[in-house]
Amino acid sequence: MEKIHIRRASVSGMFYSDNAVELRNSVDSLLQEAENVLIHDEVLRAVIVPHAGYVYSGEVAASAFVQIRQDAKYKRIILIGSSHHHRFKGVSVCLKKAYETPLGLVDVDFELANQLIKNCKYLSYHPEAHEKEHCLEVQLPFLQRRLNKKFKILPMIVGADDKGVIEEVANELQYLFSDDNLFVISTDFSHYPGYEDASRVDSETTEAILKNSPNCLRKFILDQKHEPVPGLVTNLCGWTAVLLFQSLSKFEKGLNYRPVLYQNSGDKLMRDHSRVVGYQSIVIIEKSGFNLSKQARKQLFLYARQGLYKYFHLVAEEMKLADYPLNEYLGAFVSVYVLGKLRGCIGTFSPNQPLKDLVQRLAVDAGIRDARFEELRREELNDLTLEISVLGPLKPISSIEEIEIGKHGIYVRHEFKSGTFLPAVAVRNEWTKDEFVSHCAKNKAGLTNEELKNAELFVYECTVVSEVEDDLLEI
Repeated sequence: MEKIHIRRASVSGMFYSDNAVELRNSVDSLLQEAENVLIHDEVLRAVIVPHAGYVYSGEVAASAFVQIRQDAKYKRIILIGSSHHHRFKGVSVCLKKAYETPLGLVDVDFELANQLIKNCKYLSYHPEAHEKEHCLEVQLPFLQRRLNKKFKILPMIVGADDKGVIEEVANELQYLFSDDNLFVISTDFSHYPGYEDASRVDSETTEAILKNSPNCLRKFILDQKHEPVPGLVTNLCGWTAVLLFQSLSKFEKGLNYRPVLYQNSGDKLMRDHSRVVGYQSIVIIEKSGFNLSKQARKQLFLYARQGLYKYFHLVAEEMKLADYPLNEYLGAFVSVYVLGKLRGCIGTFSPNQPLKDLVQRLAVDAGIRDARFEELRREELNDLTLEISVLGPLKPISSIEEIEIGKHGIYVRHEFKSGTFLPAVAVRNEWTKDEFVSHCAKNKAGLTNEELKNAELFVYECTVVSEVEDDLLEI
């Protein structure tokens, strides 16, 4: 392979060691210390990883890359980053034959790159966008050491943030979102606020990403520009890369965004916490399903009750708790009843914590912070029962006829308005499919008839567990 066709390593010796032995040892050490958080029925589809020097963000990056099965055989790995040095319209696809690192060469899927450029006017090759760009290069040593089998890459650099351009490129790339391809999205989080501000802003940014909605992410990024946070230059330097990925994956069935590890540069070498950079790893997985045994259901209610007991400064009985499946990142709703009457119901489709921790928080939110009901009092705990709905993934539908009453919950979304009804709502009210959707759109999402015509409609299944109906009060 001629040298002219190789994209030479540009940040070795700066962001990571230029010595092959030292680099191999440092990456292996980071991967060995990272924890695998996936379970047997989860398929990894993408990772969101930082791109700073390894001494700063290497641990966070490794926490995502270790989720890749070492024996996985990918047709290609699609790397997406945002340009740090050049602005141009569209996305640059690298037409070099290979990328170089001290660990060797990584082949580029040159044929696919050429094909994409021919098919889409906003996909092109800007050599200068790749030559000095570090955001993709720093990911390669992790992939080289994690994967046992040889792989090809498709390196892509996003040059601008034009909404229409990104959507058109996403449409062109959508067919590549398949099991035999892995997406690696490169971005750091907040740049240069103080330590405490960074932690807060980065948490809010993570929440925005977990929604898997490019419109919500775009609005969040633009709104943040008007938030006066001292020192903050950007809260997501690679936000256009994340936006491109979410634009092509937003309609995929069963995707779950799971945050893995957060740190900022203040946790590493910097003694001065007045100016830091944030790093967050996120994995995007596809779930094949979930089951809750009776014992797991009992434990789930114990966690929820413990949340309320702690809120009222009471001590809940401790018991041995199993890890699976309560450590999964699943959406949930918690309903609180007192003497059989509903006193609150709060939930989320986008969990940022394991199910066991989520139900603790939601139980308190439902009992104390649901503005529709009177706040729960401490003396009412003895008369309290709970119902927990554990949510499956959202599935987009194109027709109301796809809804199955009693089986499906619905989620209606138009721009930044949204609302949901659990499956039992339609059964309880004896609604038709049209009534189910209409009531949800108008009463929960606040949509007009015209907005409803253009709204996105999703269905989901859920496992509903009741302390009363499932005879779980004696735990």
